[in-house]
Parts: sequence; structure tokens; C-alpha cells
Amino acid sequence: MLLIAIQGFAQNFDYKNYASLLSKHVSSKGNVNYDLLKSNKSDLDKVVAEFEKTYPTNSWSKNEILAYYINAYNVYTLKK
Repeated sequence: MLLIAIQGFAQNFDYKNYASLLSKHVSSKGNVNYDLLKSNKSDLDKVVAEFEKTYPTNSWSKNEILAYYINAYNVYTLKK
């Protein structure tokens, strides 16, 4: 799993909880510990809720929108 963030710019979405989720459940080699993720379902649900309450707007840059949708796809993939 990968966290896409725009460095050096003010971001319109706070990826802090998503980054924390990944650091707890994904190894440095990119392997997801699905058993641990299932046992901490509330962490994932919290991140999903954040993506569901914030959507890109016209004020977001193209890169911010792209990062949002890539990360949202990854979050929903973890949820499956």
C-alpha cells in the first residue's frame, strides 16, 4: 500500500490517520497484515469515514485530486 501525498503544498485533506493506519498494518516491503487489520477494524472504519466526509472541490489542485482518489481507492481496497 502506498500513501500518496503532495509535499510542499497546503493539503485540503488530512492524511494523518491514513498514514498511521498504514504504518501499523503494512510492512516496509508493502505487505499488508490483513489479520491485524481485521482485529483493528475501528481504525480502518475511521479512515473510511474521513474519505467519505471530504470530497475534492474545484479549489483543489489536479495533483491533490489525483492523490485523494488514489488513496481512497487504496482505503476501499483494504476494506474489502
